[in-house]
Amino acid sequence: MRSDNRYDADSYYYVPPYGYEPETQDHPNTEKASAGQRNKRNRRNKKKRKRRWRCTKKTAVIIIVLLIAAAGCFAGFAYSAVMKKLDKMDHDTSLKKNDLCISDEAKSGLKDYTNIVICGIDDREGEDIDHCRSDAIVIASINNKTKKVKMFTILRDSYLQLDEGNTLNIDKVTHAHAYSGPKGLIRALNRNLDLNITDYVRVDWGTVADTVDAMGGLKLNVTKENISEMNRYIKDTNKNLHGSSKLITHSGYQTLNGIQTVTYCRIRHVDGDNHRAKRIRAVVGAAVKKARSMNISELNKTADTAFPEIKTSLSSSTIMGMLLRMHFYDLSNVRGWPYEYYSGLLNDGVSYDVPITLESNVQELHKKIFGQDNYQCSDTVKKISSEVAAKSGKYEIDSDTITSENVDD
Repeated sequence: MRSDNRYDADSYYYVPPYGYEPETQDHPNTEKASAGQRNKRNRRNKKKRKRRWRCTKKTAVIIIVLLIAAAGCFAGFAYSAVMKKLDKMDHDTSLKKNDLCISDEAKSGLKDYTNIVICGIDDREGEDIDHCRSDAIVIASINNKTKKVKMFTILRDSYLQLDEGNTLNIDKVTHAHAYSGPKGLIRALNRNLDLNITDYVRVDWGTVADTVDAMGGLKLNVTKENISEMNRYIKDTNKNLHGSSKLITHSGYQTLNGIQTVTYCRIRHVDGDNHRAKRIRAVVGAAVKKARSMNISELNKTADTAFPEIKTSLSSSTIMGMLLRMHFYDLSNVRGWPYEYYSGLLNDGVSYDVPITLESNVQELHKKIFGQDNYQCSDTVKKISSEVAAKSGKYEIDSDTITSENVDD
């Protein structure tokens, strides 16, 4: 049964929605701590805050892989054959545009943009995937006129307004999916960022591992410093995926299987999130290189493996249209959001990433991504911004503020 008291008053232990087990290794907010421990953790967070930029996580990689595989299949198969493959995805037709919190400002100002959220779900064995946290949140923004595509990430701990049952509360955006599924995540992003998202693509750890295995593995560079961390997390990853338990025995370039590749994208404790970002980019590059060398039969196998594990609100015909136009698209990666934020513990003892301020961060987002130089936020965003500041006590930029432009990628 879902608890009405979401936080233990005597600690900063987070009680997840619907009774699911918290993550105990990746997220420090799931451990009990004394006041002294919290203060120590605060000091450590401040010293290491430049390493805590959370970027595209392991599951975002799979989207690139799948598009490449699909494009490859399209090049070698008839239109009807590709459509049959796309039909193997789990297509969600339940979303209604008038129920996704799209502001009037977004409807008019973003009419030339198609924004799609790609979410990577942190589901564990036995959990309901529709009520798990969205650990990776990536938005693909397509300019329908120029065909340029910008991809940017949202910090999973961003302190935003979410639907929690019949109420609106300020919480981590990663919990939006846990409370209300893909619809809840879309509503939160649209409401807090003045976006016009109407569609999503959802994948999980298993999709990544299965697809990489279907591709025959990826050649990646494992540093000597990360061998022990890789092996520790291979065991942890395999608890849920039940795949290969093969460990890393040496450093250098080597072909990693699916479990190893997922782990390669997870680890960060040795060298921080900025190096994890570099590893993820390495995985994308390796996937692109591998896909280009694969024959039609191998691409076909990859698509058959991956597509049934994807859930999306996009129809097969819409995805096909994107594939037909793929060679026109100019893809670029943009640094994650928010741009100015506080990362640390608040009064309830839970770690958050607090935009400073939400309103100014939304204005900067619309300038960077959509070219709206003098963007004026909706009244909804302005109201939420004031509430976030009041609840967090973070009203303006100070010495604890992290600027994403200054964080090594």
